[in-house]
Amino acid sequence: MTLVELLVAITVMIIILAGVAAGATSGLGLARTNSDRIIAANIADEQISDVRAMEFADIPQSTVTGTATRGAVEYTWTREAEMVFLGVMNSCETPSGGADANRLSYLRVIVEVTWPNMSGVEPVRSETIIDPPVADYNPYRGHLAVQITDRSGEALSGVTVHVEDADTATPETNRFETTDDDGCAFFDNLDVAPGTTTGSYYVWVDEAGYVDRASGEEDPRQTVNVTSGQLRKIEFAYDGAAHLDVTLGTPPIKPLVGLPVTIANDNYNNGNGPVTFPSPAALKAKALHPYTAGFAVWAGGCADADPGTAYRTTIAAEPHQTTPGTVAMATAQITVSERRSGPVVRNALIRATDACGKTYDAPVLTDSAGTATIAMPYGEWTLKVSGWNPHPEGRSWPEVTLSPATSGTTPVGLKVRGGGGSGDDDDDD
Repeated sequence: MTLVELLVAITVMIIILAGVAAGATSGLGLARTNSDRIIAANIADEQISDVRAMEFADIPQSTVTGTATRGAVEYTWTREAEMVFLGVMNSCETPSGGADANRLSYLRVIVEVTWPNMSGVEPVRSETIIDPPVADYNPYRGHLAVQITDRSGEALSGVTVHVEDADTATPETNRFETTDDDGCAFFDNLDVAPGTTTGSYYVWVDEAGYVDRASGEEDPRQTVNVTSGQLRKIEFAYDGAAHLDVTLGTPPIKPLVGLPVTIANDNYNNGNGPVTFPSPAALKAKALHPYTAGFAVWAGGCADADPGTAYRTTIAAEPHQTTPGTVAMATAQITVSERRSGPVVRNALIRATDACGKTYDAPVLTDSAGTATIAMPYGEWTLKVSGWNPHPEGRSWPEVTLSPATSGTTPVGLKVRGGGGSGDDDDDD
């Protein structure tokens, strides 16, 4: 055998041995995976058996998690139990049809088992149903299902929902449940008021850093009535708080000092219209629901400050984020001079009063040309100069209307007399 033939033979042998080794490794891995699944299935069956051995009233209708060690492997099991109705898969689905549509039908128990290094293998899942004893169903009590979703309508799990009796005549105490993977928290057998078929309950959630869609509150509360033998369902659209960090006007032009800022969204404030905050800082501190459409924002608090849909500044609102934005404003270039054609007035303080009667100071004094350029909210304004009187004598301070349809800078001239408020002026021009 030549050297070349020997090398070829050795190469072929190496390839064959590598294939055999790979196959053996794969087989061992598969065997291990099958062993893990068998053990996980046994653990799931144990949990199902444990639940079935409990008194029905003692079965936790919530999500319970634990571990079980077999050999050197720690397996994690999760057990979820909830009452469901005829023809539905979870308590927050609306039952339909038939005289028993709202009757508690059975307790559904789901067990899921996982383990380390699953390598893409699906968890082992086992499920059973348990019929409640006849004595556990009370036709004189009501049931409540609370659905929690995020801003997109997706189920929000892990949220604690509280229910408290609102009728002092009934003995029900505060109860709470955590929403499951379907975003549902279920409260069965709620008492009704003695001698009636209804009971009134407060329902609320208060997760830190979350805000309700309808009320705009971090701890939204609803008052609901349950009816004996019936299911009542309510919903909360609840998501991570958004914050807005707005800048009024475009630097370097500064806005009037102390301006409020107004925001609007068709769903915010229970749909009752815009809300005004005393300052951009106060707005930034407010936790807002992260509406997918964001918020329309404008400077000022009077009704005429709203520039209209076409000119509003829209700022996005994202869960658990602070979004910066610059709010568009009008720009006024105000020149102050004495009499009709007299010298300009330097270092003058201009004051602007809006249609609501609120007065704001300019952020800067007039410069060497007697001019101050200021960012102002839209709407009607009365302009005056501190320590001076309007000219000619007897006239009122001028009014100016700033419109979002007007682009660029609006020039405004202020004629004054009697510097320092002396009122002395012998020129009738």
